[in-house]
Amino acid sequence: MNIARYIKPTIALCLLILQAWIATPSFAATESASSDRSFETGDQQGKMETIRLLQMDFPFNGPGKEAMNTDFQDLAKSIAEYPGVIWKIWTINEDTHESGGIYLFEDEKALDRYVTMHTERLKGFGVTTLNAKVFEIPEVLTGITRGPLGKGDHDGITSNKATNEMRLLQMDFPFDGPGKAEMDRTLQDLAKSIAEYPGVIWKIWTVNEDTHEAGGIYLFEDEESLNGYLRMHTERLKGLGVTTVNAKVFEIPEVLTRITRGPISR
Repeated sequence: MNIARYIKPTIALCLLILQAWIATPSFAATESASSDRSFETGDQQGKMETIRLLQMDFPFNGPGKEAMNTDFQDLAKSIAEYPGVIWKIWTINEDTHESGGIYLFEDEKALDRYVTMHTERLKGFGVTTLNAKVFEIPEVLTGITRGPLGKGDHDGITSNKATNEMRLLQMDFPFDGPGKAEMDRTLQDLAKSIAEYPGVIWKIWTVNEDTHEAGGIYLFEDEESLNGYLRMHTERLKGLGVTTVNAKVFEIPEVLTRITRGPISR
C-alpha cells in the first residue's frame, strides 16, 4: 500500500480546531443532540465503530464503463456475497486509464481477508500496481454530510441529474491533526458547509491515525459541480498548510454498483 508522507500540524490548522472547539457544544450535548441517529445508539453504535472503508485503484487498460457493466456482472455478484462486504462502488476513469472501487466493510478483519484474496485475483488479471488505503470514518461528520453507511442507505439518495452524470471524488492528504473522535466534535460547522455545497450528494469522511492521512469520498451530481468544489477545497486546504492533495475523479459503472449495493441513486 502507498502511504503518504507525514506532515507537521500547521498553526492555521491548530487555530481552526481551536476555533471550532470553542464554537462547538460540549461533548455531552453533542451526544444528546445526535442520539436519534441509528448509527450512534446501542448496538448500531458499536457496529459503526468497527466499520472500515477501503479505497482502491489501479492502472486499467481494460474495457470501458459500458462494457464493464455488461461483462463483470458475475464478478459483482461474487463481491456482493463476500462475507463482511456492506457495499462497493465501482470506479473507472477512461482518460487516466484507472479503475478500482470504494468498499465499506463490517470490520477490519473482513477487509483484510478481502484485500488478500482480491490482490491475488488482480495479479491473475495482470494488475501489478495497486493503490489501497484503509480508513476509519468519523460518523458524526459523515452523518451531517449524508454519508451512506448501511446496506439500504441508497434508498434515500436523490439527484436532479441522470445517474450516468454522477462523478465520484476520491481525496486524501497527509494529516497530523486531531483524531476521529475530536474531528467529530470540532469540525461540525465545516461539515454543514460541505453538506450545503451545490452538487454535493454526500460525503464520507475518512481518517487513518496510524498513517497520518485524512480525506473523503464524495458523490457529486455532475463533473461541473465536482470541479468547482475541488478548486475551492484545494485552496482551503492550502490555507491550512496542506500542500499535497491526492484527488482522483471517477465515473461509476452503475449496473455493477447496484449489484454490490453501492449507494447511488436509483
